[in-house]
Amino acid sequence: MRSDELVARIVSMVEAQLPPRLAAEEKRQVLERVVLAKLNAASSCLKLKLAPLAKAYMNQREENEMEDLFYHMLVPQMTRREKSRIYGIMFARFIDNPSVSFATGNPRLLGKIAPVDMWFLTFFVFVTCRRVRGDNLLQLGCVGMSTCGKSTIIEEPIRRTSHQLLSSTSSSGGDAGVGRFEVGKKNAIMLHDIAIGKIFGIDFEKLKAICRAETTVAKIHGHVAVLPPLHLFYSSNQRLMTHKVKTPSLFALAAAGGSASSFFSSSSSRTTTTATTTTTTTTVLLKMPSQVNESLGGLKKPRVSSEDLGAIQNRFLELYVHAKPFQEEAHINLNETFDRFHFIVGTFERAISILEKYSPSDFHSSHLYGYVIGALKKNSLYFEQVQNGNADGEEMAVAAEDGDDDDDDGGDDDGDDDDDNGTFFEGGSDFGGGGGGGSSGMNHDDDNDDDDDDDNRGEMTVVVGSDDHQNDKFQQHYIRIFNLANKYNVH
Repeated sequence: MRSDELVARIVSMVEAQLPPRLAAEEKRQVLERVVLAKLNAASSCLKLKLAPLAKAYMNQREENEMEDLFYHMLVPQMTRREKSRIYGIMFARFIDNPSVSFATGNPRLLGKIAPVDMWFLTFFVFVTCRRVRGDNLLQLGCVGMSTCGKSTIIEEPIRRTSHQLLSSTSSSGGDAGVGRFEVGKKNAIMLHDIAIGKIFGIDFEKLKAICRAETTVAKIHGHVAVLPPLHLFYSSNQRLMTHKVKTPSLFALAAAGGSASSFFSSSSSRTTTTATTTTTTTTVLLKMPSQVNESLGGLKKPRVSSEDLGAIQNRFLELYVHAKPFQEEAHINLNETFDRFHFIVGTFERAISILEKYSPSDFHSSHLYGYVIGALKKNSLYFEQVQNGNADGEEMAVAAEDGDDDDDDGGDDDGDDDDDNGTFFEGGSDFGGGGGGGSSGMNHDDDNDDDDDDDNRGEMTVVVGSDDHQNDKFQQHYIRIFNLANKYNVH
């Protein structure tokens, strides 16, 4: 007789002898105690061998019984394409809302890029790229009122690939919790919903060095380790920066029904011919000072020096939400959890469009557009697969009508193009990927070529397909990215 069969038989025998009116918790404790006593009475060696198996068996049986007690509702799942589309709408309404402002202590690092575009491009990099030393990028913060979408729209896409840094409670100045900086393979550190003064705690010097992508040393489980270059993101209900926000005047607020959000939603529908006049007469600039010194109680500090405050402010670009952005009720009621792939697909076109309206001289750091173009190339195949409905096993009716097989590599579970360089630069052969020849509209005559023999990776050849697919909208992003690579000289 096997050990598991013996344990099951003993448990069943003991259970049959227990009083029937015992409470569930009492019955579990008595059953475990009597079973172990039976094993010990038979042999102490037998108890040592079978006691762990008996406990595991009883726990597993209890879990199975519990599972059978409840009804499991199956929630209808949206396609990744539809979910990405909804995310793109919600993200745009969040970041483009007039109630959102941006501030940094070092405007020089913005170059000629609008703050909203700089924040988005940098966040796109956070989601898609590993950091390299010397990139001179501003790090990001997202602050403001609660329940406005910070966690759902902004933090969820980077939560999986970010190391959430736990706040240290040590007042001795030591590196308490020496596993807090064990980031593994993750590319960013996230300070989630912190009191903004925590930045100036015992990790102040480390965070300042991480912001600058400098060499940073931390104690990790008894030894000293050098941290890789990491992105740094924080969220809070308190402001690190001083913001100047547009708020409706008392007269405009009264006309809108007493709500700032209703004012901005109504003014957004006004014509552009009167936008300048409307702004000057119905809105006022309100200065919202930094709240760092208000949140120092837990650190037992009276204040933060202006030098330390400036050192941190110079390395961050902060997004501040001072009124809840409008979102469609239908989207809010979905109560969906988004991930990084929804962000990539939902904002893919936005990233391309932003780069198209600027030139290389507008950027203070060439690393930023290099990051973004590289990420666009890496994820271009996945973007096409989602648009065609071929990602994650999904199959749209349109693809079925076109006779698309989806046999190539539709089972790419991680959603990324695993070959960072080959897919985009190897000419037209790999452009169709999992989409098949019918949906991609690209030339697949060279599919069987050995791509490893092609050393000319600095050039890309775009081969347009037949006339039937000349205007295929799902292939246009390849041409646009190719033009961006030439425009910014990124190959």
